[in-house]
Amino acid sequence: MSSLGEIAASAAPWPSKTEMYKSLIEKLVSERNITGLGEFIPEMIKESIPTSTSRPVIEEWANKTLDIPESRGVENEKPRLDHDDMIKLGHESLNELQKRTSSFQEQIVIVRDVLSWVHQDKEEWSRAADVLKKIPMDSAVITEKGDVFRVSLFIRIARLYLEDEEYYQADQWVNKAWPLMRSDMEESLQLQFNASFARVHDGKRRFFDAARKYYDLSHLVGPDEQASALRSAIICVMLADAGPRRSRLLASLCKDERTQKLTDVYPVLRKMYLDRMITSAEMDSITFQGHHLSIAEDGSTAVDKAVLQHNLRSASKLYCNISFIELGSLLGITAEKAERVAAKMISEGRLNGNIDQSKEVLIFTDNVTVFNKWDAQIQLVCNNVNSISEAICSKHPEYRTS
Repeated sequence: MSSLGEIAASAAPWPSKTEMYKSLIEKLVSERNITGLGEFIPEMIKESIPTSTSRPVIEEWANKTLDIPESRGVENEKPRLDHDDMIKLGHESLNELQKRTSSFQEQIVIVRDVLSWVHQDKEEWSRAADVLKKIPMDSAVITEKGDVFRVSLFIRIARLYLEDEEYYQADQWVNKAWPLMRSDMEESLQLQFNASFARVHDGKRRFFDAARKYYDLSHLVGPDEQASALRSAIICVMLADAGPRRSRLLASLCKDERTQKLTDVYPVLRKMYLDRMITSAEMDSITFQGHHLSIAEDGSTAVDKAVLQHNLRSASKLYCNISFIELGSLLGITAEKAERVAAKMISEGRLNGNIDQSKEVLIFTDNVTVFNKWDAQIQLVCNNVNSISEAICSKHPEYRTS
């Protein structure tokens, strides 16, 4: 049969018509007959055609018309139809299928799945994710497929949004996947989840959480991917808010033998671990991602903020106290900004110190405590020496000086 009308008018039984429809689909695709393919779905949703025929035919139409070879694991093979034609046919078919959603729930899911691959192949990442996220996730069709299918779908949507740096959208789908994750799921799925979670933290500037996730990931992936995960962990811990938690993670990373091979980031990592001052030129030698260098409302980047906070903590190891004018000069900022940054870090428990506003001085209590302990130890030694001297003189008065 050469047309939809001829098949519909045929007296053949429905199982035979099903095969006729499938053969016609293949013929139209090979001929690149976009008009003929566009007429298929409106024909299939007619109530005069039993669903035992229309459902498998619609699935065949979706898989043949919107076929992206890469989605089937086939590389170096081009699609048979133009991307724009496939996108037009895919969205038109969804509009038609929505008219009978209750009858074609499974087929709508299949069309959305293959249509998202078309957008993805065209590097329209967010549009691909938008197509998938409109699948009714709580429908019986989806829940019956089990948790592994749902997690895979959620992570796929998150990863598509991440490609376009839509971190807040990606965060929603990673969080949907999180309660469904189980330790007995495929290792590849768990790695995709952990990598997506780390990238979301990174993109949303939760750098400490991102660093920890990347570092955990470096112990799970193969040797070829370890360097990438470690480098990401190091970069994120450099950008994390300075404080005790960051210092502990800096220590773990610096003492990890694998990081010493990363010569582009290890020298700065080691200096940070040793609480040495870092220059902007040293940070410029590291390749950061776009969102690390995006300018915030205060005119600074995440890199600027990280260097400033780190150097302030480094200063706390060198000085007992310092005026804000001197501190600003040391950090390359104004005295007012130095006071604001110090006050914020102190209030958040990331810097031990207090501010004497009348004298415009920052007092580092860590060093005060160290020197107080030193003074106390010297006093104890002096007292012991004095006690011994008194004991000797009481036995030998002649030793006592006049």
